Amino acid sequence: MENVWFYFAGRPIYIYGFMVGFGLLLASILAIREAKRRGIGGTRMYDYVLSAAATYFFFGRLPVIWSQYGLGWFIRPWVLLTELQSGIEPLFGLVGTIVFSLVFIGYYGLILGVFLDAITPSILLLQVFAALGSNLYGTETQVPWAVNFGELQVHPLPLYFALGYYTIFFFVWRLRKHTRFDGQLFLGYLPLWAWLHLLISFVSPQSHMLKPWIYGLVGVLFSLLWSNLFYNSRVYRHRRGLVGRISEVVIYILVIFIITIFFYSRFISV
Repeated sequence: MENVWFYFAGRPIYIYGFMVGFGLLLASILAIREAKRRGIGGTRMYDYVLSAAATYFFFGRLPVIWSQYGLGWFIRPWVLLTELQSGIEPLFGLVGTIVFSLVFIGYYGLILGVFLDAITPSILLLQVFAALGSNLYGTETQVPWAVNFGELQVHPLPLYFALGYYTIFFFVWRLRKHTRFDGQLFLGYLPLWAWLHLLISFVSPQSHMLKPWIYGLVGVLFSLLWSNLFYNSRVYRHRRGLVGRISEVVIYILVIFIITIFFYSRFISV
């Protein structure tokens, strides 16, 4: 399956790269906004976003290039930026980004929980766009919403992930100003991320980054940790009016509809 979305000026536009780039732009704007609100500083967050993105790209590309060229990539380092169709190893990119983030937080003396809460909505937003641009599909199925590739019908994994990440983003965004403890958003995101991957693993032929039982273990452990911190922290009561709650639900449903229509529009022949 060719990962092409449309053609511009005679050149193919690959949807995954386009969606990740656009998602990174919006996520950066959101992260800078949250950093200002939490006292971290917009400029500092801007530096972090650029550096973290470069770190993820480098460490994600390195094992791919190494498997293709071995030591030969030292005499042709430009292949890191070219031949992007060979992809990125997300686990290596994630590990490199985590290490960089810890060094960044320690160097500037930032509060870990506050910083993680500031970037959690942006992480989720980026994951929504990355999922929408993904070209990995699920097992064969006969469900009405399956994606058709000729005689082959498969589960629309990109849509499942996009809807799942957006649902998590919706709740995180609603709670971001009314947390009980530092790190509440990030520690709440982790088990939800794990449960999402566990559920989708049942309809996915892909190995993913981790085994299904590891997702389940991560979900249980971080759910217990979050629950303990939440119920033993200060209580902050915030009540939204009925109109506010209805408007939030309407917006949520509208975005779900837009995501779904956008995803299936990729398969409409013109």
